[in-house]
Amino acid sequence: MIGSIVYCNLGISPALVEHSGIYIGNGQIVELQGKSKDGKIAIVNRRQFLKNRNLPPSTIWVACYGDSTRPIGDKLVAKRAKAEVGTCRKYNLVSENCHRFTSGCITGNFKNNDTKFWALRNTIHKQWGDYCWRAWQ
Repeated sequence: MIGSIVYCNLGISPALVEHSGIYIGNGQIVELQGKSKDGKIAIVNRRQFLKNRNLPPSTIWVACYGDSTRPIGDKLVAKRAKAEVGTCRKYNLVSENCHRFTSGCITGNFKNNDTKFWALRNTIHKQWGDYCWRAWQ
């Protein structure tokens, strides 16, 4: 669904770390790409979103309402994500990362404090209530 929140696990040992973005339709996801200090906001396809990030099996997870299989989606979230495409940020894994960008798309506040995946999950819950993650089919 357009404006859905998606994530995948990064293959970083010993613990897994997550990467998040916004689905904007037609198989496209807007993400903040982190390369040292240069972070570009770009549109990627599913394969590119997972490339060099996931441990097998490659799975993209989508936030869904309650315990259903219906994705949470909001056209305004997608619109905010698209408006940022092509811009750059001073990427930092801890303080200016994909979760902060994704949360900004949800709330409209790109200067939020959601730099950890758990904080992004809390923002999703505040916005839409109970939800679950389902594998993108």
